[in-house]
Amino acid sequence: MARSQSAWIEFGGHKSTELHAYLTEFPTRPRGPERGEWAEILGKSGALWVPGDAYDLMEIKCSLLATDQANEITLRHWLSGAGNLIFSDDDDYALKARVVKGPEIKKLGATKMLQITVTFACQPFRYLSNPTNLSVTGSQTIQNPGSYYSDPVIQVSGSGSGTLKINNIETEISDLTGGVVIDSEARLAYNPGADVNLSGRISGEWPVFEVGNNAISFSGGITGLIVAPNWRWV
Repeated sequence: MARSQSAWIEFGGHKSTELHAYLTEFPTRPRGPERGEWAEILGKSGALWVPGDAYDLMEIKCSLLATDQANEITLRHWLSGAGNLIFSDDDDYALKARVVKGPEIKKLGATKMLQITVTFACQPFRYLSNPTNLSVTGSQTIQNPGSYYSDPVIQVSGSGSGTLKINNIETEISDLTGGVVIDSEARLAYNPGADVNLSGRISGEWPVFEVGNNAISFSGGITGLIVAPNWRWV
């Protein structure tokens, strides 16, 4: 397919166009397979699907064409490791991705143009590519617009001890000195500088936002929250 200079990917904070490379076509982006198993029931035909309430990784293979202005070493360095992956036809959303194959780079004949193939393993969710944090200073309702529950990162301010409550889930914090960040995705708590593990100060459940409305409140020595909600879609 002919190269379209309007088609690009962004990976690790850099667009392919910055490196003089363009998608030759938009790849298939499958939904991550749902975990679960089939269970046979004695006396009944067929089987019953028992969901595992989780999804597996999905792989996305991309083909790009780089102009004669591109640098092969720079392209190889860019297409390595992990980062957010964004496509120009769906740039409101990002995938959390890691390069698992390639990049395979081939020179096209006597030209200086490069054909690039790279495969990403992606987490099974789409996230907002430009998310905003929420400031919470009192009891309120927060709506999760995604299609799946989210694991937020919540920075808690205050002094002494306190309790954070989202719907019926309570999280106890024994010492708020210096602030505590509760990272539900990593199942960790740490200081705002992210260099001291404070998980020992946390008890109870890790906070989550269910799809739809969520009642959030706090008590004790907590004075406010900064919430990175991590809305996501399957």
